[in-house]
Amino acid sequence: MAVDGSTHEKSLEGGFGENLSSERFPRTILALADYKIKICGVCRPEDARMASEAGADFIGVLVDVPGTPRSRAFEDANAIAAKTTAPLVLLLWEPGVERAAELARALHPHAIQLLADESPDDVRAIKDACGCRVWKAIHLPARGSGEVRVADVIATIRRYEHAGADAIVLDAKVKIDGVEHRGGTGQASDWAAAAQIVCRTRVPVLMAGGITPDNASAAILMTHPFGVDVSTGVESEKCRKDPEEVRRIIERVHAMSGPQELGARNPNDE
Repeated sequence: MAVDGSTHEKSLEGGFGENLSSERFPRTILALADYKIKICGVCRPEDARMASEAGADFIGVLVDVPGTPRSRAFEDANAIAAKTTAPLVLLLWEPGVERAAELARALHPHAIQLLADESPDDVRAIKDACGCRVWKAIHLPARGSGEVRVADVIATIRRYEHAGADAIVLDAKVKIDGVEHRGGTGQASDWAAAAQIVCRTRVPVLMAGGITPDNASAAILMTHPFGVDVSTGVESEKCRKDPEEVRRIIERVHAMSGPQELGARNPNDE
């Protein structure tokens, strides 16, 4: 399903003169995938323009997010927004309804992505007030740092879905020097666990955390998300995107689109 509510994976049933999902393939779903990529943590207007021209599907800008050098003040975010032709995603940390609505009115984002512990009620209220899509980040333990309780994560996602969340972003969290960091560390989560979550989530899911031009294809093949979300993996240094790495990852993600074998879905999750 696409973030705008339409399906981003089209059934191939009957499309080539035969029923590809017939009893000959009883445990397989075949689809035309159209994978998307978000270049996130954009800090400079020139990087927003470069990534847009390279074919990014979304540009992500952090505003007033504590604890990260990639966060921008409103004036800087406004300058970045003016240079992007790709849909803008504003990443906010517990903004409150009034602040989220103020930013939405000024910057006209495609979506607001909530990063912290906002509740389903917060998601509903912000969506109603802002008039744009709302994405919710869910942070899984970084690979090797803890168990992913898949059933608990899916139950949490269900509550956000029912509240109107338009997409889920699966990112990683890790403790560094005793401080928990959510996203932006270059750390990957457990993709096998993420794959279980993606296939049981009803709204689009973007995979984030540790994605690079060299592993983006593997992440897609393992998890079959709506798309991938990259920041650290395309930086030449903190807060500066590398044009060659941005171009490489966009080309690789878009090259993955086409006929895909997604495997069987569990009817109990419908």
